[in-house]
Amino acid sequence: MSHLVVLPLLILSATLLAQPSVHPKLAQAQAQYRHALAQHDTLAMADAAYLMGKRFRASGDYATSRKWFLYALKIWEPRGPSVNLNKVYVQLTGDGATVGNFSDAFGYARRALANSRQLNHPHSLMSSYVMLSGLHWQCAQDTSVDKSLKASADSALLYVEKAEAIALTLANPKELAGVRYNWGCMLSVRQPRKAIPLLTYALAMYEQEKGSNNQVVLHNTLFTSYMAIKQLSMSYAHLLKADSICQTQKLVDAPVRTTVHYNWAIWHQKKGQWQLAYTRLKTADSLSHATLTADQRANIARQNVMYETERREAMLASQRTELALRDSRLQVQRQYTFATVGLLALAAAFGTVFYRLNQTNKRISRQNAQLVDEQSHQMKNHYQNITSLLSLQSNRLVDADARRAMEESQLRVHTMAALSQKLYDTKKLMNLGLTVIIPDLAGGILRSYGYDSIQPDYDLTNVPIQPNQTIPIALIINELITNSCKYAFPNNPAPMLHIRCWQEAGRLRLRVQDNGPGIAPTVGEAGFGMYLIAIQVGQLEGSYTVSGPPGFTFDLSL
Repeated sequence: MSHLVVLPLLILSATLLAQPSVHPKLAQAQAQYRHALAQHDTLAMADAAYLMGKRFRASGDYATSRKWFLYALKIWEPRGPSVNLNKVYVQLTGDGATVGNFSDAFGYARRALANSRQLNHPHSLMSSYVMLSGLHWQCAQDTSVDKSLKASADSALLYVEKAEAIALTLANPKELAGVRYNWGCMLSVRQPRKAIPLLTYALAMYEQEKGSNNQVVLHNTLFTSYMAIKQLSMSYAHLLKADSICQTQKLVDAPVRTTVHYNWAIWHQKKGQWQLAYTRLKTADSLSHATLTADQRANIARQNVMYETERREAMLASQRTELALRDSRLQVQRQYTFATVGLLALAAAFGTVFYRLNQTNKRISRQNAQLVDEQSHQMKNHYQNITSLLSLQSNRLVDADARRAMEESQLRVHTMAALSQKLYDTKKLMNLGLTVIIPDLAGGILRSYGYDSIQPDYDLTNVPIQPNQTIPIALIINELITNSCKYAFPNNPAPMLHIRCWQEAGRLRLRVQDNGPGIAPTVGEAGFGMYLIAIQVGQLEGSYTVSGPPGFTFDLSL
C-alpha cells in the first residue's frame, strides 16, 4: 500500500486506539493491530480492526464499533469480493439495525448478498440470508419504520428458510444451530410454541461452548417463550441459568446482561413483587441506559408508579375520573347526534345536484375518450413514420459508428412511442407509474442488446408522476441502461443492474447502478448520452449526480 493511503489510516487508527479498553479481549486486538501497523501489513491491520469493531460492539459502544468496521471496509472493499468483506458488511448491517438506521442496514445487507453471490461461498450466503431475515422481521414488527423499505414477515421467513437449506447442505450442526437460533428468536413473541424446539436445538449446541454469550441470549428468549405459554416452571429454570452464567462469566455482553435483569423484573412483576421488579429495572437501566428499548423505559416508570401507588389510597380520584369521563361521553354523543342530522339534511340537498353533475360528466367523458383515441392513432402514425425514416437512413450508412448512433436513435424513438401509446390508453392512464414503466423498459433494452438473461434488482415504490414527466424520465432510464449494456456488461462475469425509485421529503428519487468499470468524469460530461440526460433533467427541473468507479451510480432528484 502506498504512503498516500497509509497516512490517513494511521491518523484514523491513532484516534480510535485512544478509546478506553472496556472489553476483556480488546487489549489483545489492539496489540494485534499495533504489530500489523509496525509491519505495514494492511490486510492484518484490517483483520485487527474488524476484531476491535466486534469488541466495542459487544461492550455496547456502537459509535466506536462502526468506526473500526468502516476502517476495515476501507481496506477490504477496493480489493473486490471476499469472505472478509462479507463479514464486515454483516456487522455494519447489525450496527445499523441496532441504532435504528434501517435504510443503511438494508443497503449493507444487499451489498453482502451481492458479494456472497459473486463468491458463490455457502457460508457467506447463509450469513447474508440470516441478516436479511432478521432485518425484515424487525422492521415488519415496528410500525414506525419507513414503509418504502418494503419489509415483511413473509420475506423474513423466506430468507431464513433459504439459510436453513444451506446449513443442512453444509452438514455442520453448529451452522444449523445458528440459523435456528435466529429463527427461534423471530418466532418467540408471536409463535412461542414453534420457537421453543428451534431455540432448544440451538441451546444444546451452544452449551458445548463454555460461558457462551449466545447461551444467555437463548436462555433469555426461552424464558420469554415459556412465559408466553404460561409454563412458569420452565421459564424460571431458564432465567436462573441465564443469571448463573452472567454471574460466573465476564465475557457476556452488556446488553445481554441488561436483558437478564429486565426478565427478572418481569418475573417479579408476575409474582406481584413490585419492589424487587422496580429494583431490577433500575439496575438494568444503570448498566446500559442506551441499550434499553422505549418499552423497557416505559416499564421502569410504570413499575415505579405501581410501587408508589400500593401505599396510597386512590379511590376518590378514580371516582372523579369516572364521572368526568361519563359527562364527556354524553357531550360527545349529543354532538354526534346534531352532526348526523345536519349531514342527512345536506345529503338530501346535494343528492339531486350530484346526480345531474354525474350525467354531465359521463357525456363529457365519452367525448374525451373519442378525442384521445383519435389523437393516439395520429401520434402512433407520426412515430412510425419517424422510425421508418431513421431505418432507411441507417441502411444507407456505411460508417459503423454512424449506423450505431442511428440505431440508438431508433431505440429512443421506440421508447417514446411505446410510452405515448400507454399514456393515451384511457384504461391505463390513471394506473401508469414507474413500477410499470421501469420493468417493461429495462426488459426491452436488455433483450435488444442480447442480455435478456440478466435479472435486474428492482426496488420500486409507486411514486406518483405527472404524464408530462413520463417520457423525459423514460429517456433518462433508456440512456442509463443502454450505457450499462454497452460498457458495464461486456466481459463481466457477474453483471448486475440495480434500479431503485422512492419518495424522500416530497421529492422523487431515482437510482440506477451497475457493477461495470464506471466512466471517467470527462467522458461523463462529453458523451451524447449524458448530454441528453442533462437536457431531460433540466426539462424536469431536477438535479442529478454520477459516482464511480468502482461501478457506475446515477442519482436523480425531482
